[in-house]
Amino acid sequence: MAGIRAFIESLVDERAPGVPAEAIAEVLDRLLWCVADGGEEILTLRDRWLASGDEYRIAVALSMNDVFPFNTKPQLEEGLAGIASRFPSLRGKCIEWLGHSSELP
Repeated sequence: MAGIRAFIESLVDERAPGVPAEAIAEVLDRLLWCVADGGEEILTLRDRWLASGDEYRIAVALSMNDVFPFNTKPQLEEGLAGIASRFPSLRGKCIEWLGHSSELP
């Protein structure tokens, strides 16, 4: 599924000026349900983005609504704390996700 990875990276790299992260995230949320691997490759890419230093890609990952950005409550809390401290503009998204943390193991 390297093709889907390349497509998504290209979608982000070649986006029109001013396209919000939420717009790309909406596309990715839809693609999760359309690909044969059940979205595994998309989620792997999202995990890489969350660990990256690219603020826009992190914003896209945090804006995906169909899946949690981390698998467990401790991972969520630790991951979001790091993101919020590195990127103050993403604190609101981090707080939003923390509000749903009780839904995770």
